[in-house]
Amino acid sequence: MSHPLRIWLDRFLFLLAGLAAIVIPMIPMGLAANSPAFPDLLFAVMVAWTIRQPSATPMFLVAFLALLGDALLLRPIGLWAVMLLLGVEAVRLVQRSFRDMPFLLEWAYVAGLFVVLNLLQSLVMLVTFMPQYGLATLFWHVLRTVAIYPLVVLVLRWGLGVRQQRRDTRPNRVGVVL
Repeated sequence: MSHPLRIWLDRFLFLLAGLAAIVIPMIPMGLAANSPAFPDLLFAVMVAWTIRQPSATPMFLVAFLALLGDALLLRPIGLWAVMLLLGVEAVRLVQRSFRDMPFLLEWAYVAGLFVVLNLLQSLVMLVTFMPQYGLATLFWHVLRTVAIYPLVVLVLRWGLGVRQQRRDTRPNRVGVVL
């Protein structure tokens, strides 16, 4: 068990990293109006941090950052926030299995999760008659987000010192030691 001060410090660092992930896409970089979407850094930061330090990603911070990202990045308020909450919880449920998993399998899991969340978001937008993203834009957005994930993990690991928890011998909810 970590010291309570360390947990709050990790939560503060998570908040700062999340804010940076929201602000970086807002920086003008000369992208044309018809260019493919910027990678979803907020998703990558939240998922990578939850895999490595789930105690530092409480739901109130995830919800706050997701709603703030929706508002500042001009997305439909709450839609992607709900998808992020679902994604972070899906990772949190299987977080212990990532401890001994090779990084390529983690990367594939995160990529599949991002694709599923984007398809779910598109389905909700279709059902509610909201304007949808084009297939090409969505494809490039997914591809760039999946491609940026290893870089986000490197920055978290070597830049901020967010390391994966060690394997323990305590059984999970089902009674299985992972």
